Amino acid sequence: MAALMPFRDINVHASSSQYSFTSPSSSSSPTLVVDRPSGDLRLNDGSLLGGKRVSSIAGILGIIKLRLGKQAYRTRMMSQADRVEDKYIIVITKAQPMGRLKGHMVYRVVATEFLPLRERPLHDPDEDNYLSLLKTLLKTGPMYFSYSFDLTNTFQRQSQTDLDLPLWKRADDRFFWNRFIQTDLIDCRTRGATGLGDSRQSDRQQPGVDPFILPVMFGMMRITTTAVKGTPLTFVLITRRSRHRAGTRYFSRGIDERGNVSNFNETEQAIILNDSTGGLGGFAGGGGMQNGRVGGHVGGEVQVISYVQTRGSVPVYWAEVNTLHYTPKLQIRGVDSAINAAKEHFDEQIRLYGDNYLVNLVNQKGREEKVKNAYEQMVKALTSSPSENTRTDSISPEAIHVVEQRRPHQQLDRLHYIYFDFHNETKGLRWHRAQLLLDQLGDALANQGYFRGVDMPADAAGRLEVRNQQMSVVRTNCMDCLDRTNLVQSMLARWHLNRALTDLGILHQGESAYDDIDFEILFRNVWADNADVVSKSYSGTGALKTDFTRTGQRTKAGMLQDLRNSVTRYVKNNFDDGPRQDGFDLFLGAHFPSTSSTGTTRIFIDRRPILIQSIPYLLAASVFMVLIATFTRRLPDAAILPLRIFVVVWFAVGLWCLRFIYTHGMLYVNWPKLNPLPWALEGYNDTIASVRKDKIVGPWIGKRKRGDAVAALNTLQSNSSIVEAIRKSGKGMNQYAIPEMIEWCRKTGYEPVDFDRLRAIHIAGTKGKGSTSAFISSILAQYLPSSTQHSPKLHKIGLYTSPHLRFVRERICINNKPLSEEEFAKYFFSTWKRLEATAQKAGLPTDVSAKPVYFRFLTLMALHAYIEENVDTAVIEAGVGGEYDSTNILVHPTVAGITSLGIDHVAMLGGTIEEIAWHKAGIMKSGTSVFTVPQLPGAMKVLEQRAAEKGIRLQVIDRHPSLDSITLGLAADFQKTNASLAIAIAATHLRCLGHTDIPAEIWNSPELPPEFQRGLEQAQCRGRCETRREKNIVWCLDGGHTLESIELSAGWFASKILPSSSSSPISDKPEKSQPRVLIFNQQNRDAGALARALHRTLTQAMQDKIPFTHVIFCSNITFKEGGYKADLVSINSNEVDVAALSVQWALKKTWEDIEDSEVTAENKASEQQNGAVNGETGRQRRRAEVMVVKTIEEAVEKVRDLAQQTSGDDTTTQHASREIPAEAAVVGSEDIMCLITGSVHLVGGALEVLESRKGSR
Repeated sequence: MAALMPFRDINVHASSSQYSFTSPSSSSSPTLVVDRPSGDLRLNDGSLLGGKRVSSIAGILGIIKLRLGKQAYRTRMMSQADRVEDKYIIVITKAQPMGRLKGHMVYRVVATEFLPLRERPLHDPDEDNYLSLLKTLLKTGPMYFSYSFDLTNTFQRQSQTDLDLPLWKRADDRFFWNRFIQTDLIDCRTRGATGLGDSRQSDRQQPGVDPFILPVMFGMMRITTTAVKGTPLTFVLITRRSRHRAGTRYFSRGIDERGNVSNFNETEQAIILNDSTGGLGGFAGGGGMQNGRVGGHVGGEVQVISYVQTRGSVPVYWAEVNTLHYTPKLQIRGVDSAINAAKEHFDEQIRLYGDNYLVNLVNQKGREEKVKNAYEQMVKALTSSPSENTRTDSISPEAIHVVEQRRPHQQLDRLHYIYFDFHNETKGLRWHRAQLLLDQLGDALANQGYFRGVDMPADAAGRLEVRNQQMSVVRTNCMDCLDRTNLVQSMLARWHLNRALTDLGILHQGESAYDDIDFEILFRNVWADNADVVSKSYSGTGALKTDFTRTGQRTKAGMLQDLRNSVTRYVKNNFDDGPRQDGFDLFLGAHFPSTSSTGTTRIFIDRRPILIQSIPYLLAASVFMVLIATFTRRLPDAAILPLRIFVVVWFAVGLWCLRFIYTHGMLYVNWPKLNPLPWALEGYNDTIASVRKDKIVGPWIGKRKRGDAVAALNTLQSNSSIVEAIRKSGKGMNQYAIPEMIEWCRKTGYEPVDFDRLRAIHIAGTKGKGSTSAFISSILAQYLPSSTQHSPKLHKIGLYTSPHLRFVRERICINNKPLSEEEFAKYFFSTWKRLEATAQKAGLPTDVSAKPVYFRFLTLMALHAYIEENVDTAVIEAGVGGEYDSTNILVHPTVAGITSLGIDHVAMLGGTIEEIAWHKAGIMKSGTSVFTVPQLPGAMKVLEQRAAEKGIRLQVIDRHPSLDSITLGLAADFQKTNASLAIAIAATHLRCLGHTDIPAEIWNSPELPPEFQRGLEQAQCRGRCETRREKNIVWCLDGGHTLESIELSAGWFASKILPSSSSSPISDKPEKSQPRVLIFNQQNRDAGALARALHRTLTQAMQDKIPFTHVIFCSNITFKEGGYKADLVSINSNEVDVAALSVQWALKKTWEDIEDSEVTAENKASEQQNGAVNGETGRQRRRAEVMVVKTIEEAVEKVRDLAQQTSGDDTTTQHASREIPAEAAVVGSEDIMCLITGSVHLVGGALEVLESRKGSR
C-alpha cells in the first residue's frame, strides 16, 4: 500500500479551545486537533469547523515548548489535571517553488508564523528572547521541503529505501532539520493521542498523523534546466546541513562525544536526463504520475547521475576561543580522549558512504599546524598499522602527505588520509596547482564511481533501476570547512561531471563541459552560490574569493567584497554569533528552556559587573566628546587651552577604554547563553581574575565567590567521564593514574610525603565507606579541646568524602563542618592559580588542560586546605577502587579500613568480587594497621593475600556487642557493622596519637569509653538512612545505589513501615489505602536491576507483593524551572537520555512488568476461587500507580499533592520539612511514607528541594 504523502494544502481553524488542521483536497482524511491550552493532540474523524480564524498554510513545521511551557496541576493528583502548555505551533505560511526533481516540486520556506496554545500569552522577558531567537533563525535559515520527494536522502540512498514508508520515516535523521520540533506529532503517530484523558486513541498507532509530518532540509538547493553540447538536462546541486552539532563558526568546532562533527554538510551534484519537468508550473508529484514524468523525449529514459561529497570539522576535541583579537586562541583539547568519539563518527561514515578519503587542507605551519598534527594522530590511532608517504616539491616541503592502511584488516582501515598544502601550493592565485591533489586522488576517483539510476517504466512509484553506485566518498576539510573546501569540492564535482558525461556519450574523449561556455558559467555560479550559502550559515557572511569562482579571475570588486566579508565576519563572530548559536540550540533541541538553566530564573540577563558593562559606554562617550570638541565652532574670544585639555582628557579616557576592552576581550564577546561553553566560562573566570589585578578597575570588582569556584569546577571533566571512556575503550583501570596524580601534586607545590603531616586515615570499600568515615570523624571529634579534654592531642580533624549531596563544599569538612563559602572559594582558587602558574612557567597553556579532572582536583584542593588549616588528622574516603584511586597518593596513613565489598564499577575494577577486592586492598601500606569486616570468602582470600605481600596483619572486626544498647546517629541495623569498624580504626589511631587510656583491642572489650558512645550517637551522614517529616508526609532518604546497598535501604524502609502498619497488605485492599510512595532514579548503572532488587526485598520484608501505591521515576534535574542547581550539575550522564527520560520510561516498564508478573497469578487464583459473580470476575489485586516526571521538584510536588488529597486539605501551604532523629521517627497511621533512593545525586537534589524555598509552594 502506497504511503500517504504530506498534505499540500492545510487549513487552520483557530478557536479559543483548539486548533484544527484539515486538508480541503482530502476531505475523507481525519482532522488533527491540538487542544488549547493543554497541548493534547488527537485525530478527529470528521471536520471541526467554526473557528474564529481560518487560514491556509503550506505545512506544519513543528511544535516547540519554551520557557513558560510547563504544566500546572490541581491538588488532586489522580484526577484529570488542568494543564497549561505554553507551546507554540510553528506553521509555514509561505513557500516559494524552486523547481522540480523528476516531477516533484521543491519549495523553500519563505515565511512562518507562531500559533500560541495559550489564548492570551503571558509575557516574560526570557520567553520573548526565545521567540526572537527562533524567528531570526527561521527568517535567515535556508530551508527546503517537498511534499512527495525525500530531500534528506541522496538519490543512491533513495534507491534503497522502502517507498511504502511515510515520507518522514524515510528521512535521514541527520538532515531532518525539524526533527526535534516534530517530536510531538511523531509521538502522537507512534504512541497514540497525547493527554491524560484520552483512552480511545492512546497507546496505538495513528497513521492518520503521517500527512501532517513534513520533513524540512536546511542547506542549499539549485535546480536548473540547461544543456551541454546541445543535450538538454537538469542540473541539480543540493547541500544538506546536519542538525547534529550545528552552530556558528567559533562556537561549534571539532567533535562531540557522540561522534557528531561541526559544520557537517553533504553535497550532492546531480544531472537528470530526459526530464522535462524541471520548470515551476503546476504540480506533478501525485501518485498517478508515471515515473515522475510528464511528457519527455519519446523513447528516452529518465536517467539520474549523482555524485556525493562531504565536509566536516576535524574530528578531535578542539576550539578557537574569541578574545576580540582578529585571530582567536586555538586550543587542542584532546586527541586520545576523542578516539572513541572519532571511531563512532567514522564507523557511521564508512557504513553510509564506504571508503572515506579524508582530504585535509589546513596550513602545515603556524597556528593551524596543531590541528593538522592532531588529525594525523587520530587517523594513526584509528587504523591498524598505517603506512605514510610524503611528497615534496620546490614550493612546499610537504606538498602531500598520505596516511593509509594498504591492506585493510578492520573497518576503520578504510580511512585514507591525504594532506594537501593548499596554502603554499596555490599562493598567488595559482589555483591550477590544486591539480596536484586531483592527481594524487586519481586512482581513488576512478574506482569511486558515481550513482546512475534509470526509471523503470513498470514501476508506478517512480523507483530507479540502479545501474551504477558510488563506492566511496571524499571528505574535505579546512579550518572552517568553507573557502578552501569549496574550491576543492567544485574541482572534484567538475572531474566527475566530465567523467559521467563522457561515459554517457554526451562528451567525447578529451572534451570537457568547460568547453560549453554557457554551461561553464552556470556551473561556476551555482557552485559559488553553494559556497555563499554554506559560509553564511556557519560564519555569517558569504564565502571569500567567489569572484574567482564565478569569473575565473580576481577583480577589484571581488577583493573589496572579501574585505567587507572579513570585517563583517569579525564583527558577527564576536558580537552576533552568541544569539545565533542559541537559536540553533533552541530549535534543534540542544537546549530545553524549562529544565536547562542553572539556577536562575533569568537566562539572558547580563551578569557581568556593572563597571565592566559600562566601559564600552564610556568609550562611546569619550568619542562623542572629542568629536563635539573638535568640530564645534569656538566663540571668537574663547580660551583654547581649556578646550585642548578637555580633548586630551577625553582622548586619554577613550584610549584607556579601548585598551581595556581589547586586553580583556573575552568579557565583551557575545557568548552563547543557553549552553555555556566550558572554555568560555573558564576564560571568563581567568579574565575576571586578571581584571581584579588592574590598579584602576580591580578595587571596584568584587572578590571571587563560591559560585565562581563551582562554575569553574564544573568546566573540568568529571571523573565519571573517565569511567565511561575506559568502559568504551575496554582498557580497564588507568594504570597511569597514580603517577599522573603525583605529578599534579608537584604542580601544586607538594610531594606526596608532605601529606604525612595529616596523619591520615584511609577508607576504601564498596558499601558503607561514607558512613564509616562519618563514625570515625565523630568519635575523634570527642577528643577535641573541651571541658573534659584538658590536654588534647587533636585540634582539627579533616573529613574528605564523596559524592556531595547539596553543596560541593560538603566533601571537605573540618571538625565535621563543611568549609564555609569563603573558605571554599579561597582554597579552590589557590589550587587553581598554583596549577596555572606551573603551566605558565613551563610555557604551556593555562586552559583546562592545565588542571586535573573533577575528582582529582577536589582531592588536591582538600589536601591543600588541610595542610593550610593545620589539620591534625584527616579521614580520607577513597573514590573508586583503591589501588589506582586518586587518594592513594597517601604514603604513610596511620590506619586503613576496608568496608563491605560488593560488585560495582565493573568497567574499572572488574566483574568479580576477587578483582574488586584486589583493587580495594591497594590502600594497604607497609607499617599501617589495616582493618576490615567479614567479607565473602573470595574477597577475604584476596585481602589476606595482599596483606601478606605487604607484610602487614589484616584484622577482621565483628559486630561490637555494646552497639545493641547504643542508638546510632545513623539509623538502620546494617550501620552497626560500619560502626564496629569505625570503633577499631578510631581507637588504633588515637592510641598512635598517645591516648594510651583506650583499650588496645577495644573491639574485644565489652564496654566502650563514653567518648566513643557519644561519637557514635552524634554521627551524621546526610542522605544515609535519613528521615524527615513535614505535614502528613514522612520522607525516608537513602543514597543506596548498588545491589547490596539498595537491599539494605529496602530493609531499613520496611522496618519503618512495619511498626506503623497493622493493616493488611496493599495488594489485598481494593479500596482506599494509606499511600506509600517511591521516588527512584539511577542514571548510570543498571537501573532495572536495582529496581527489581528493591521490589524483591520489600516484598519479602513486608509480605506484600505491591509495596508501594505510587511509584515516581524522575531524572536528577533539580528544579522544573531552574534546572540543575550549580552544585548539582551532572555532566557524566548522557544528556540525550536525560532529555528524553529514556531511563525513566524503561524503569516504568520494568516496574509494571514486575507487578504484572506478581499479581497476575493471584488474580487467576482469585477468579478460580470466587468464580464469576453476575458476569464479573473476582476481586482484582491493585497495582501501583507508576508515573514518569522530568525533575525532582515535580516528583516531590506529586507526593505533596497526594498528601493534600489524602488528608482532604486542599489549602496551599509552605512546606517545611525537618530532619528527625532516628529514635523520634515515629510514623503516624495517616502519614504518607515516601522512600527516595537509587542515587546519591537524586537524594541530594531531593534534600535541596525539601530544604530550599524553591521547593516550597
